[in-house]
Amino acid sequence: MKRMLVVGALVFAVVEAALAADVAPPPPPVPPTSYFPATAPINWGGFYVGVNGGYGFGTSNWSSAAGSVGSFNTSGALFGGTLGLNLQANAFVFGVETDGDWTNLNGSSSNGYCSFITANATCETKSDWLGSGLTT
Repeated sequence: MKRMLVVGALVFAVVEAALAADVAPPPPPVPPTSYFPATAPINWGGFYVGVNGGYGFGTSNWSSAAGSVGSFNTSGALFGGTLGLNLQANAFVFGVETDGDWTNLNGSSSNGYCSFITANATCETKSDWLGSGLTT
C-alpha cells in the first residue's frame, strides 16, 4: 500500500512537470523609463476663485490678577472668498493662495469685574475679519 502511494505521487509529479513544460513562459516585465511621466494626464495649473461661508461658536474667558469674568459664549456668521494661482511642472504643482472673511463673531459679559474697571462696562470678545495671507 505504501509503495502504491509513493509511485502515485511520483507519477503525479512527473505528469505535472511534463504539462508545465508545454506552456510558454510569460514575457518579462518592461522596466519603467521614468518615475514621472513626460506630461501629466491632467493639468492642475490655472487661476481659481472661491467663496465660503459658515458659522462659528465658542467660549471666551477674561481674567487678570484682580479677578475673572468667567466664561461667556461667543458666536457669529462669516462670509468670504479665496483667490489662487497654480502652476504645474510635470508631476509637481506649485501655487499661491489667499483668503479673507468678514465675520461678526462676538460675545460679551457685564460681570462685576468689568464694571469694577469702568462703571457699567462690559467685557467683549469680537472678531470682525480673518484671513490667511499667502500660502504655498
